[in-house]
Amino acid sequence: GRLLQIGADAELETIAADQTLVMRTHGYEDRFGVVLERSVTLMAEGKTLVGQDKFIHSRRVSGACAIRFHLAHQTEVQDAGDLLRLKLASGAVWTFLWEGADMRIEDSVRQSAYFGFHRTRQIVLDVLAADANEVSWIFTLEEA
Repeated sequence: GRLLQIGADAELETIAADQTLVMRTHGYEDRFGVVLERSVTLMAEGKTLVGQDKFIHSRRVSGACAIRFHLAHQTEVQDAGDLLRLKLASGAVWTFLWEGADMRIEDSVRQSAYFGFHRTRQIVLDVLAADANEVSWIFTLEEA
């Protein structure tokens, strides 16, 4: 098989001074009328990852969007209502905060070189495309 390009080339920008990476794809613009832009900033010596997913509308849109974060093998999820605590198999604990979307946890399948295909879970942030402008999220490593 071959890969087919959908939309314009993806765009990538790095802002070294802020340790920020900005990625933009037009892959959903023709069909859904939205350009997706994700910016991620690494902070606190790698202990915090801040992200923003922006929905840039090129025309009126409808329908639902889902932002998905597939979790590592054997990650335990504790839902504290306004945040999640993610305990990794190593014992490290990360908190996950979000705003601008409804959150749910669902089962998933993931492939890795070490474990092959395996069952896991994923964080899903749901938004309505017409209402969505930006969804923000933060992963922070808890210090002992």
